[in-house]
Amino acid sequence: MKAGFKAGWMLTLVLAAGMASGQTRVSREDLVRYMEGELIPGMTVTVMRNGRLVEQYGLGYADLENKVRMHPDAVLEVGSVTKMYFAALILRLVEQGKLNLDAPIGQYLPDLPESHRPLTLRRLLNHTSGAFEYLGGIADFRRDYSDRELMEVFLKRPLDYAPGEAWSYSNGGYLLAGQVAAKVTGKGWRELLQAEVIDRLGLKETWIQQVPRLIPRRTRGYALTARGQTNAEPIRPSTGNTAGSILATGRDVARWAEAWFEGRIARSDIQREAFVPAQLARGRTFNYGLGWFLDDLGPYKVAEHGGNTFGYSASLYTVPSERLTVVILTNAAGKNLSGLSARIAAGYLKGIPTPVAEIVKPDPNPARTDAIREAFLDLIRNGVKSTLIDPELQAFGRTQRGFQILSAYRTQIGRPLRMQFLSERKMEAGDTMVNYLVDTAENRLVVSFRVSADGKLVRIGAEPRGPRPRVRKQTDPA
Repeated sequence: MKAGFKAGWMLTLVLAAGMASGQTRVSREDLVRYMEGELIPGMTVTVMRNGRLVEQYGLGYADLENKVRMHPDAVLEVGSVTKMYFAALILRLVEQGKLNLDAPIGQYLPDLPESHRPLTLRRLLNHTSGAFEYLGGIADFRRDYSDRELMEVFLKRPLDYAPGEAWSYSNGGYLLAGQVAAKVTGKGWRELLQAEVIDRLGLKETWIQQVPRLIPRRTRGYALTARGQTNAEPIRPSTGNTAGSILATGRDVARWAEAWFEGRIARSDIQREAFVPAQLARGRTFNYGLGWFLDDLGPYKVAEHGGNTFGYSASLYTVPSERLTVVILTNAAGKNLSGLSARIAAGYLKGIPTPVAEIVKPDPNPARTDAIREAFLDLIRNGVKSTLIDPELQAFGRTQRGFQILSAYRTQIGRPLRMQFLSERKMEAGDTMVNYLVDTAENRLVVSFRVSADGKLVRIGAEPRGPRPRVRKQTDPA
């Protein structure tokens, strides 16, 4: 299941730029305008604080053809939000002494290929294992696979990179971890997830996907095409597997987050493992734990995850120190809802500064800027063969997801016409993050380049700033 890409890897539209300080809350009218702008048929929004439901909306349509309005407690697919449920199952098995997060999984699955035997559950769950993305083109979404068949498809491909060499989002890691859980317990992962997580926590409006099953208030999913809204083709439950097979109401997803706040997932020292950033080679980290993206909202720490399936998009956004949860579920494919979730959360928090766009400053190191520009152009020309990029970016570029993102850079950034310095800050492992206002042939973007101590590109992220300003010629109309 596709997740919303995080800054550092993908071109993202940062909706949080519209955030105001803590007194201004996102209204129902704001949400309706957002839906209209994003062409979203229907959406539920749930806000819970300190275990109490404080806001809940059902907006738009659950069924466009029959004009059925969206119920506040409608049931929708949550996509990759499933990952935190499955990570919780693994933590339960760790607490029971059946699994070790840092043990080679070859000791649990001795028949694995030699290349996969040294992988650990921690690396599988935090996307640093190098496991191949099986949902990216080799699995048939229309087919119902047995777990054994899906593993055979997955294991046909080698690891994309050495464990810990890079961070790359991969549903394959969760597929493999599911087989580890099944092996040590003698039970299927669905039975385990149902008993150890869903039933144990009393989540009455959460289901593991089964297409034939009748579920009250289940919505229809939609995909936007050149012809307009169309019925989305459902993903087969077996294909989503441990990475994206849950559907639920927004209220039940919020209850799920509350169970984390209350420490009901596992023993506290084990539960904390979910929020440890992924450790990479060369002393770097990545802001992903075990099933959770780790972020900041002003002075607050945030744990969140998004999810996408063929006809649905979801966001679970939590501020643990405030016991605040925002859940957005939609029946529209391909939406990144994290920015909207941040806007909603900001309305319940104090001390959130109003974002101010960075202004262009004198470049303190023009030679570095020239080197970054040349390295980026070499990356566009030569891909991962470029000698001007760091091994981490080379490893990431070898993945299917990395290839897609580098292709996006090639088409959406292309050859920068002008790079103007905005800011810089020191990072771990001797790296520096340098931000530029970049004009391309059509657009203006803020592009962040993470650069190693030896001047090589490590990570790249970009945010749109609108169309490139055009200098008016004398012949242009006033």
